[in-house]
Amino acid sequence: MKKTLMRIFMLTAIFAVFGCLTTFAQSDDEAGGYVKASVNDAKVKAAANYAVSVKAKERNEKLTLQAIKKAETQVVAGINYHLCMAISVPQNNGEILYIDAVIYQNLQGQYKLTSWEEDENNCGAE
Repeated sequence: MKKTLMRIFMLTAIFAVFGCLTTFAQSDDEAGGYVKASVNDAKVKAAANYAVSVKAKERNEKLTLQAIKKAETQVVAGINYHLCMAISVPQNNGEILYIDAVIYQNLQGQYKLTSWEEDENNCGAE
């Protein structure tokens, strides 16, 4: 009887350990990291348009979103949108800038531009 109870206890412990490890491994992939998003997603486009309008106002010049080349999202206490965008600057003969930006959207839906840098790799465009 003691041997049977000991075997049951050991098997239960082994399954519990493997179950915890599996759960931990799955949640590690899902939580905190950036996940690829569609460049055509309405929420991605809204975040991109917000970023371009903020920068246009800061720079006191017209900027036009030409295309979203890459998009990723990260779930935090809200959402971070990591975007690589082609931006047209009409005042500079339509010069195209490739911008790597992060836009944070809080739980109330408000945006904040947290980074805006020129992407030297042209968002992977050739």
